[in-house]
Amino acid sequence: MSQRPTSQELKKSPSVVGRTKTGSLDSPSRSPSVPGKQRRSSTGSSAGEFGRQTSRDSAVSHAETEVGREPCALSGQDDGLIRLIDLATGNELKTMHGHTDWIHAIDAHFPTNRAVSVGGDGLVFLWDLDAATGTQLMPLSGTSRCCMRVVVVDWTKGSSRAITGNDAGNLAIWDLEAMSCTRVLKCKLGLVLCLSVDWAKMRGLVGHGDQMLDLLSLKDGSRLKNFKFSHGMAMTINVSWPKARSVCGYGDGVLSVCDLRKGEQICSMRGHKSSITVMEAQWPSRVISGSADHTLKLWDLKKGDCLRTIGGHPDVIRTLSVDWSLGVGLSSSTAGEMLLWETSDNAEDAAQPVCDGVRAGGVVLLGIAEVPMMEALPEDEEAWDLG
Repeated sequence: MSQRPTSQELKKSPSVVGRTKTGSLDSPSRSPSVPGKQRRSSTGSSAGEFGRQTSRDSAVSHAETEVGREPCALSGQDDGLIRLIDLATGNELKTMHGHTDWIHAIDAHFPTNRAVSVGGDGLVFLWDLDAATGTQLMPLSGTSRCCMRVVVVDWTKGSSRAITGNDAGNLAIWDLEAMSCTRVLKCKLGLVLCLSVDWAKMRGLVGHGDQMLDLLSLKDGSRLKNFKFSHGMAMTINVSWPKARSVCGYGDGVLSVCDLRKGEQICSMRGHKSSITVMEAQWPSRVISGSADHTLKLWDLKKGDCLRTIGGHPDVIRTLSVDWSLGVGLSSSTAGEMLLWETSDNAEDAAQPVCDGVRAGGVVLLGIAEVPMMEALPEDEEAWDLG
């Protein structure tokens, strides 16, 4: 990759969107979007584009014109700030204040110009990306504050809810319109490290500190099914709910693809020398993993082969955001640098530095392709069920 992609170059990329019955992306792309238009983004790795700002404190543009637009990144960092970063220059365009500790995760939705973040301070914030202001969501009375590492938001049309997981092993359901917690599911898990949600059936696959994967009811927190594959702690997970397939990155450096109907491991992918810390999947074909061994690897999901290793980070890879349709990925490590790279199987160019000193805990890659605003889809009759 000889240079970072400009907005004009990104516009030439096709937008291919797949929707599951849950409203989540299920191949072949995680499509980007532009605020102020009808767009959609995916959980955990959102996409969109902001207009270029005339000053650091100006509001996000709603202009329909594409002139002057550049790809950006929304980054939650160890100082508790959320920053909008211009990928072409590395300049900070906007700063949002609210958290008091490391931000661990962000989920953004650019049709409504909103985002939700969680962090080590145990707080949940709903952000207005136009005004660059945030509102703290109110917890249930009597609940104690605890570090949160996971947030998943249901951005489907007509819905406004989120689920968070904390280090006490509890899941909490939040109403984004009421800006408050509606209930806490005391699931008696180890610390919640990763979560994938099937909103249509209100169930979630959770990876946590006791080295298990649990399929839980998000209605009452009951355990529907349990999976143990002897790979250490489940650090990151991605699920294709219609196909009943999951891919999970573990503490021993293994990526495991599982059949959730049968509770069996289909294949394991080995190559990382240390714990897998982040992952993004493009069902049913590819997955990219980042590790404490300082590398990213692109894998063939069907064959289990490593297609490519991406270097350039000097420390543990902390964040990862991929836009499969545009063929670009963004990652950062605990050393503080942010790198932009291509997702193609045979890319030979080195990852390009965007900026340094960011020490991000969550990152969102912002692109520019247009797609319809997400709507809840009818349930797939062939989708798997547990009775």
